[in-house]
Amino acid sequence: MKIMSWMDTLDFLYGRNAQENPRPQDPTMFSAPCDEFFYTKFYSEIAKYREGNSTPEALTEAFNQLANHTSIPLAAHAFWKDTQLFSCVTAFFEECISGKNNESKYHWTNMIVFALVKLVDTRAGVSTLESLPLEQLDTILVFLLNHSTNFPQLWRITYEVSCVSKLLEGYEKNIVYAATDYISSIITKFTHLQTQPESKKSENTMLPKHKAIQEQITSLKYVIPSVYNTSVTCREAFDLIINTAPDTFLDLFKRMYDLFTVSSDYGLHLTEDSVVEMNIFIDSVVMFDSSASLCFSTGTLPRNLIILFNDFNTRVASTAALAFGRICSSNAAVHSVWNTLMFDENMAHVVTGFTIGLSHTDDTFREACCSALLSMLDGPFRVKKNVFKGIIFESSVASKNANDPNYSALRSLFD
Repeated sequence: MKIMSWMDTLDFLYGRNAQENPRPQDPTMFSAPCDEFFYTKFYSEIAKYREGNSTPEALTEAFNQLANHTSIPLAAHAFWKDTQLFSCVTAFFEECISGKNNESKYHWTNMIVFALVKLVDTRAGVSTLESLPLEQLDTILVFLLNHSTNFPQLWRITYEVSCVSKLLEGYEKNIVYAATDYISSIITKFTHLQTQPESKKSENTMLPKHKAIQEQITSLKYVIPSVYNTSVTCREAFDLIINTAPDTFLDLFKRMYDLFTVSSDYGLHLTEDSVVEMNIFIDSVVMFDSSASLCFSTGTLPRNLIILFNDFNTRVASTAALAFGRICSSNAAVHSVWNTLMFDENMAHVVTGFTIGLSHTDDTFREACCSALLSMLDGPFRVKKNVFKGIIFESSVASKNANDPNYSALRSLFD
């Protein structure tokens, strides 16, 4: 039996004719070092498939190997540096979107998106992306924003770019518009689910449209921070996110909370990271510009934050409490929030939430509750501080929060 040399081994792994030997491989794993000639072979495989000289199985193998390589730091760096490679991949993607290449059967677009997102799994891939010439970055951003609604995972790349504000100069408003369309798409699909007969609710969980909503909700964890990162660097973009007109970003953002509170009735899983990012968004925007509190204080949003504060895990509850407290800290929002708290049921939920939170075993939750309650009672809601006095001075609460400066500040409000 012949013992393979290292050259033979590499040829067996990467140099084989994939058309003749299309062994499927798990795209989340790679079994050999990065092949420096892979991208050249990938170009060739795309060209052969277009010409009818390759099989779907061979192209599937090529895309699996593309995902393997984009997961490797050196290969991710090489991908971004090759100005023609992104164009090659996205041109094939656009062909598939238009119905070519037997897309309906093989779903090449999903494989391409999977491979592209892998590019930002490593620090090398992210740093190389951030260092690209602006004209090359323009091409990438146009592609991402054009397809982000139908392919939610692409927001992962947009988010990484948004972390470096100078890279998005001129695109700030475009990202807000793209996020607005994205959230509108979720709400439209969910509204359609709501119109289905009661008997079909459970069946809907297996439908492609239902899965699409779930995937879009999951990717909100990248959409929302992308919007924040860009809007705080551009006044025009910031004005867009606090515009209170119907069907604007803010209107749709607030309506998402209505969806969150009933999502489980329709078989949807409420993704913790997405809800947390939305809560943090409210807290951060109001902290950035306190006048924005009025924008978040109207409608059902305060009530929905109270629901999240009481009915979900501590991470969601912590950020919901902080968001609610931040809204209540501003004089601009006090009238609108009073309209929510004037109902005894809502006030009872707030009291219950802080009662649980201030004595909870989770340090982060307790700290969040102390901070949120201080924001409320050290602001226009100080007239209601006696409602919370019994909770604040309860002995177990005092012992658990003794080292928290916000708790000390809460107690001092009653001196």
